[in-house]
Amino acid sequence: MKQAVIFCCLVLSLCGSAWAEAGGQMQAVIGDAKTPQILGPFNGNPMFKASDPAVIVADDRIYLITCEGNPPEGKLWKEWRAWSSSDLKLWTYHGVIFGVKDSPWGQGRAWATHLVHKHGYYYWYYYFSPRGFGVARSQNPAGPYQDLTPDGPIIGGHDPCVLIDDDGQAYLYTQASRQKGKARAYYLDDDLIHFKMEGGKRKCVDFALGEGTFPGEGIDVFKRNGFYYFTYCVGAEQHFDKIEYQMATSPIGPFAFKGTLIKRPFPGNIQGDIVLFKGQWILVYHVWEKGVEKIAAEVLHFNDDGTIQQLQYTREGVAVQ
Repeated sequence: MKQAVIFCCLVLSLCGSAWAEAGGQMQAVIGDAKTPQILGPFNGNPMFKASDPAVIVADDRIYLITCEGNPPEGKLWKEWRAWSSSDLKLWTYHGVIFGVKDSPWGQGRAWATHLVHKHGYYYWYYYFSPRGFGVARSQNPAGPYQDLTPDGPIIGGHDPCVLIDDDGQAYLYTQASRQKGKARAYYLDDDLIHFKMEGGKRKCVDFALGEGTFPGEGIDVFKRNGFYYFTYCVGAEQHFDKIEYQMATSPIGPFAFKGTLIKRPFPGNIQGDIVLFKGQWILVYHVWEKGVEKIAAEVLHFNDDGTIQQLQYTREGVAVQ
């Protein structure tokens, strides 16, 4: 029994800490796992150490691709990791899927990303700050991913978000427009890598937002019952301490400001992604608990007019069957 306890503690220690010192250099530990590792069960919020989740659902499982979360002092965010769960309690850690060392042009910080599904593939929009966005794809949301953009980013920007509308048109949203009350959407070609062109330039539109406090970061756009929801993180002096949302009947607006979706429960920024999972719309996001970025989740509740009731961070979190 004692040996079993020691082994379990060792596994949890490795999963909770992404790095170990070896030979004077920082070496990835859990990313080297040959087989997936099981974490949990987590009976509420917060869960495991990670940040900036990109979320997608496949085969009754919810998949996350996350940033490292709190890299060691003096180190930059260098890689992304994959996780999945069927109930948001017991999680499978799939390891490191991509990072600076895997990209010929990757440098800087490996920050927030986004996932979509089309043509039988999962397209993953990754972001090296300050270089820009790359695209990789896989037939499995947990990877391995094939980098489709080894020669450089498809475009600059901050925190990519892609929405594929019901007619098949895909939009790439960025903070490229820094005008207050404006955001920008680029029209992607059917291959989800190249842009549609207009007048010799990438086809895009700067569209109107309501009052709010945009520009922010961490854009997420989703569609429900004919409404498009545009969510983003904002806060005074770029503290990004809350998520706001706006609504429209078109993917390119004009959007109307509806209010705050959720405020951070602890000091530190907040950022997340919204997905429909087993009949419930769920916000998967990160919070800072005692200075550590960890994943949390809440269920969204909609009013009859489509607006969303303001969320509160809960210790209970979300559990589905």
